[in-house]
Amino acid sequence: MTEAPHAILDTVIYKDNRFLRMGDKSADKIIYNQSAGRLKPAKYFITDAERESPKKTDWKIKVFSFLGICQYTLPYDETHYERYCFVAKPIAMIDSDILDACWLTREEIISLSSDLRSPIVFKMLHDFIRASFYPLSIIRRDNGDDNFTQI
Repeated sequence: MTEAPHAILDTVIYKDNRFLRMGDKSADKIIYNQSAGRLKPAKYFITDAERESPKKTDWKIKVFSFLGICQYTLPYDETHYERYCFVAKPIAMIDSDILDACWLTREEIISLSSDLRSPIVFKMLHDFIRASFYPLSIIRRDNGDDNFTQI
């Protein structure tokens, strides 16, 4: 039996023609990613994405659009990810000990293409630049009363 996919919340955070990226160490190499974290059980996409960002980036954010869903399977061990991608604006920097968050231009991110966490990071940048946004109203949640509410 195949393991269930990992549900990941990705957030493209954009300000002044720059994108917020974090450098992580992986296999003795620095790799870059946008704000991302696992969707927690019984949590909602948008509030979870907004909750994860300060932990990863030092920035409080406000999600305003949905970018899309991407599936990705790691080529070396077949771990499967479903990434739910959002667009957010930074609200305020918070005080923490994170040292590796940086604002990069599109060109700087392209130059780091071999150092990105996965091809999804580049795909989300491409979708953002093409303005492939969707309103948050396409995401609905079950309130347990047979009514679905738009988030």
